[in-house]
Amino acid sequence: MARVGPDPETVALYAVVVAVASLGLGFGVGVYRARRRGGEDPSASGPERAGSGPRGSASTPEPGRDAESQAGDRLGQSPSVSGGREESESVAGSANQPPDSAPRAPDVRVDYDALTDEEPIGGGGNADVTKATLPTPEGNVTLAIKRPRMQGTLHADAVERMLDEAETWDKLDDHDYVVGVVDYGAEPLPWIAMEYMDAGHLGGRAGSLGFDQALWTAVAITKGVRHAHRRGVAHLDLKPANVLFREVAGAWDVPKVADWGLSKHLLEHSQSVEGLSPGYAAPEQFDRSYGTTDDITDIYQLGAVYYELFTGRPPFEGESTRVMRAVLDETPTPPSEVADVPSALDDVLLTALAKDKADRYDDIVYLRDDLQALFEGRRA
Repeated sequence: MARVGPDPETVALYAVVVAVASLGLGFGVGVYRARRRGGEDPSASGPERAGSGPRGSASTPEPGRDAESQAGDRLGQSPSVSGGREESESVAGSANQPPDSAPRAPDVRVDYDALTDEEPIGGGGNADVTKATLPTPEGNVTLAIKRPRMQGTLHADAVERMLDEAETWDKLDDHDYVVGVVDYGAEPLPWIAMEYMDAGHLGGRAGSLGFDQALWTAVAITKGVRHAHRRGVAHLDLKPANVLFREVAGAWDVPKVADWGLSKHLLEHSQSVEGLSPGYAAPEQFDRSYGTTDDITDIYQLGAVYYELFTGRPPFEGESTRVMRAVLDETPTPPSEVADVPSALDDVLLTALAKDKADRYDDIVYLRDDLQALFEGRRA
């Protein structure tokens, strides 16, 4: 489809949004393309499908665990926010293997008035996050508390947005790679109590992880997002700051997806650019001629996040309107020409980053499978 760039109204709209926001690997792709031609059912592909390919047959899910969470654990992880080590302080450590299990959120009821020792640890958009201590009979529990940012009067729509986010997030957090919601409420103002992620965010690790650890991290994140897709929810704001880590002794830290404030149910249709991070946004989030936002939008955003994870920089850099035009008009430099990574990774990431949705992976399971095949091929 020939395009000559975004229409003037889109550029103008995005400029306004930015101004407001400023204030406040070949083998795997071959497998994927064969699946597309053969019309294979994404819900039956990958490790979950008995006898599927080199990863063997699926086992019966353990009680209380999501099937994706268990059946996808073929890389050394098993069942298991926001983050400590503020900004880029997190380090990868010396471990060289996936964890045997992923830490989970504490199972407690939160008495909001009992929270103590609060300190700011992050924020963005219209919300702030603090680290807090919850006294319990079994001992103190550390949590992360998200609240809407107070700017004079708290409008009803801000209350509704945060409660909607809490309800959506709470339905998705029964997975190893989604930050857990511990509790939430509306009094004295909307709040979400989350699993405290003690090892920073992906932005502090981009380009610094060993290739195997970066691959495993990407597989884990993809599993978390796929879990949401299977529940009918697209994230739509995937970026390094929304991937947080929990520390695991003697193993690689566990990544989990956070911040579902811009997510939408896949039966809904919207085309808003409000609150986007331009460096990780998909073309259809800027220009409606590329289609509506949906689960395939998340695939593009994951491609952008993984590009930075492996190379240390996003696919396009510069001021916001320049990045927007590049997302619409330019092809990213292959990752292997930017960093010391195998050329086999190029096709995977560039397929995810295709401008037209029809040229991306048909389903996130294929992205997961290609990344996992690369990982397993190196660990064999």
